[in-house]
Amino acid sequence: MKNDKKSITEMSFLMGVRGKRFAPVCTESYKYVMWQSENKEHTCAICRKNDGRIMVYGETEDKPPLHRNCGCKLKPVTSITRESILLPKNAAESIMKSDNNEMKENTEFLPYKKGRRWYKTPLDTGKNSYAVCSSDGLVFVTYDNFKNIFPVEYMTESQMLKKEDEQKFFGSMDRDIKELSKRERPPMAYTYLMKKIYDWYLADTRTERTEIEKDIKKFRLTDYSITGIKLYDEGIKAMPKRPEKITQEIHYFRNKLNIEYNWKDFEKIQGRLPEGRKWIRLPLGKSTFHQITTNELYDNKKYISYDGYFEMVFSGGNILLNEKNAPLDMGTYNYMPFNISGFWKHSTSDMLPYFFYGNSKKKIIDLREFLNENGDKSNEDF
Repeated sequence: MKNDKKSITEMSFLMGVRGKRFAPVCTESYKYVMWQSENKEHTCAICRKNDGRIMVYGETEDKPPLHRNCGCKLKPVTSITRESILLPKNAAESIMKSDNNEMKENTEFLPYKKGRRWYKTPLDTGKNSYAVCSSDGLVFVTYDNFKNIFPVEYMTESQMLKKEDEQKFFGSMDRDIKELSKRERPPMAYTYLMKKIYDWYLADTRTERTEIEKDIKKFRLTDYSITGIKLYDEGIKAMPKRPEKITQEIHYFRNKLNIEYNWKDFEKIQGRLPEGRKWIRLPLGKSTFHQITTNELYDNKKYISYDGYFEMVFSGGNILLNEKNAPLDMGTYNYMPFNISGFWKHSTSDMLPYFFYGNSKKKIIDLREFLNENGDKSNEDF
């Protein structure tokens, strides 16, 4: 069984020829996913049998990978919004009134649950069109006699499920966050984890988020030592624990540890993060050292992550300022965030090295001269 929305396009065309309007709204489901097997010579019988099965995400623990060297994965499912097609308000209850409607075949690719029964009834879109309902209220439609089948969802339901996940996910990572915050852990391991968490919030679909969760799980199984990405793996080896003394080399290494997003992605992430985990915009008095090259005083906007480790600075036109385009005003990683380590450690590890070395090798300036000209407005900046 497939889930190809081309079949919906074809049905829309046929209905149009008959003079009937048929324009269901398709979207990628957040509730449902489809099992996709490799179907190679070595594919096991269970994986081969599950190929093409639609699942309610989280309803069962049976999901790929099932075993070592399992090449199966979950793929997106196209659903039809309930608001865009004509179905009785209580479609499931209506269909289940007659035992004659109970399905005896074509159920192997529908979401399985012990005790769940399936029913079908013809639709007026053609002889091969059916509405399919489960005994516990799931609704599907097919327009080509079960060659393709589509879940039917209220748009608001999908949005609510997504929001619920977004409220819970960050908290589910707290154990990993706490472990990698320890001084004896590599700072780059913490950066990788947090980047994956923010990427999860940036992702729009269930399948994208599932892949990120798998990456985090794999990372955890290596005791947070291997990511499979050269930048992070080299960084983990180069700095196996949080440094106590900040040399010039270690100071510049912080630029590899920082996390950056463009403004559009940052806004999306910020809008989805739960309260208490959002990035914090600092007041102007605490972003003095990020206004050096702006045309208008205090034009740039500085944000720090909730934990204080990461910074992003954007221009008045919402351009991310980084080492490539604005080394004087860029945001930088903090080895000892003020909110965690206190003023003294933060000063010696993050502020003083900046005074001596600047932000980047690309542009080293005498910041003492800048302070003398502008007064000490930093107020524990950084």
